[in-house]
Amino acid sequence: MNTIARGTPGFVGADLANLVNEAALMAARFGQDKVTMLDFEEAKDKVLMGVERKSMVLSDEEKQNTAYHEAGHAICNLIVKKPTRSTRSPSFLADAPLASVFPPGEDKHSYSRE
Repeated sequence: MNTIARGTPGFVGADLANLVNEAALMAARFGQDKVTMLDFEEAKDKVLMGVERKSMVLSDEEKQNTAYHEAGHAICNLIVKKPTRSTRSPSFLADAPLASVFPPGEDKHSYSRE
């Protein structure tokens, strides 16, 4: 529960209820008897960023730029003394197609040089 609490800052009761319901639906879809942490992580992505968009098509250049950007986060975390922990990098979610998920207050904005 601590992991879920840390990953859902600002959630109110209704948000948490939605998260639990989505996690239970995910577990049921895969024929599981119990809800796992993976179900909660997937449900959190859905609640925070919307339904996965499989139709989103990125050009090879966009994919390469995104890979370099995300690799930069990983390299910085290896170098700094107290790194943040990126839990995942969802690539094709609605309204946030190129998002890294960091603990609250760590990485809020991404800007292009152009």
